[in-house]
Amino acid sequence: MTATNIEAFKQLIERYESITIAECIKAFATTKDGGKAAQRITGYGSSDSCMICINTFCYECVWYEQTGKACFDGKNMETYTAIRNSETAEELLKAFRARAAYMRETLELRSEQINVRTLDGNWEGGYD
Repeated sequence: MTATNIEAFKQLIERYESITIAECIKAFATTKDGGKAAQRITGYGSSDSCMICINTFCYECVWYEQTGKACFDGKNMETYTAIRNSETAEELLKAFRARAAYMRETLELRSEQINVRTLDGNWEGGYD
């Protein structure tokens, strides 16, 4: 199956890369919970508010397509929990940047796999 949220995934990468320390400080002004602060900025942590979850089931997501796991599971968990476990605005900003880098790697892997499939006509990835 092909992921249905590729554009939203790309937009979230860009959002994570453009978040400012001022946004993180403001989000932490009323909470010391990294997950709640992140949710205020990006919708993080809830399928009802996350940019890449809205209108997409987990099994239709880029995360699931590429890793076989949800955004918060398996090898995806490290950067996900770094956001949730942030205790300061600086930690949150660093966690957002790390998540963006990991998401970009995941997207690049997807592009490489599509190119291989297109070039040799044989696709063994099983995602279609």
